[in-house]
Amino acid sequence: MYVRYDFDCVPAHDLRTLADLRFTSGYEQGTFTYPNGDVYVGEQQNGKKHGQGKTRYVDGHEYEGKRDNDQKCGQGRMTWPNGQVHVGSWYNGARQGHGKPTCSDGAVYEGNWQNDLRHGQGKHVGVDGRLYEGKWENDKQNGQGRMSWPIGHVYIGSWHNGAMQRQGTYTWPRYEGNWQNGLRHGQGKKVENDGTV
Repeated sequence: MYVRYDFDCVPAHDLRTLADLRFTSGYEQGTFTYPNGDVYVGEQQNGKKHGQGKTRYVDGHEYEGKRDNDQKCGQGRMTWPNGQVHVGSWYNGARQGHGKPTCSDGAVYEGNWQNDLRHGQGKHVGVDGRLYEGKWENDKQNGQGRMSWPIGHVYIGSWHNGAMQRQGTYTWPRYEGNWQNGLRHGQGKKVENDGTV
């Protein structure tokens, strides 16, 4: 439902075509203000956001990109009032496929998404400078990955639920062996900077 319909952004020679489409296929293009205060500028079909458009929500966040039957679908950009931005692919209203969000604190993730969660291959740079490159599952590091710290420490190995787990190598000093919940656990070998084991 909309309160206002605006043809101003459509060239005069296109009005007849748009009008024909409107009555034959439910297609509309313009500015739509919803009862809750949200404003949508773009394409609609049968009363639903469909095609390219931009929504300004009452709470201050904005989405600009493709829609399919009201749902974010295809390439789009979402911005939040706190400064967070997400640019990437969407499906059924959720982040899906490749995307790159930049958080308000400066942290950046670039990689795959599934159902609004980081899932698959991705790279995350934290505010503290830590860099993780590797596998994600349900928004946590899971599988093989590499974490490096600004002070020079590096971990390459297996992750589970966001923590170092099972087999991995930690450098500075060097440790090769098993991990559990982010801690050295089980069989392993520690090599000091001078080479002593």
